[in-house]
Amino acid sequence: MLIQPVNMSETSFSGKEHFIRHRRSARSSHPMKLQVPDEHCKVVAEKKRQKKMKTTSDWRERRNAIRLTNEYTVETLVVADADMVQYHGAEAAQRFILTVMNMVYNMFQHQSLGIKVNIRVTKLVLLRNRPAKLSIGHHGERSLESFCHWQNEEYGGAKYLGNNQVPGARDDTPPVDAAVFVTRTDFCVHKDEPCDTVGIAYLGGVCSAKRKCVLAEDNGLNLAFTIAHELGH
Repeated sequence: MLIQPVNMSETSFSGKEHFIRHRRSARSSHPMKLQVPDEHCKVVAEKKRQKKMKTTSDWRERRNAIRLTNEYTVETLVVADADMVQYHGAEAAQRFILTVMNMVYNMFQHQSLGIKVNIRVTKLVLLRNRPAKLSIGHHGERSLESFCHWQNEEYGGAKYLGNNQVPGARDDTPPVDAAVFVTRTDFCVHKDEPCDTVGIAYLGGVCSAKRKCVLAEDNGLNLAFTIAHELGH
């Protein structure tokens, strides 16, 4: 069959009339007994097209509805570095971080994920002074490793196991699925010098008590995209 547009001068053939010519195959040893005249192919009515598309859409909605029944909550610790608290001021830093984490929460609610993920801030720590055991510098990997070790000592390890408080532990110790450290220190991944890196995390780190960490640089409201990206790892 040869399919051609009726009007060859048209630049766009989508939705236009075409005609179909039936031709005898060159390989056939028997001549065609029936000569089929040229005919126009039928144009699918707009209503039928919409109906077909709606069926596909309904199927996708039903599929998403089933998948979205899986719901997860990531209980998150957020720590603001002393340089960030000093830059914004304590009250403004708290408002800013909660605004950013609300944006992160909304990003993880998007249906394209296929599952529902709730990012819940269970504890917000504003550092007045950087602890001696917490080493944050231009080398991003070392800084991330230091924060992971520090948060595990402070809010993880044997002090808190799952949802059952261990006897003798501090009453305010929150559950921590992921820990986020926000700083204004300019860090890089593999070298001790300034660069454009704004976030770093371990791949699959949320599955490990000592690697469930995110290091993010405060660069305004873009911080929300950085944290969401790194939490995605």
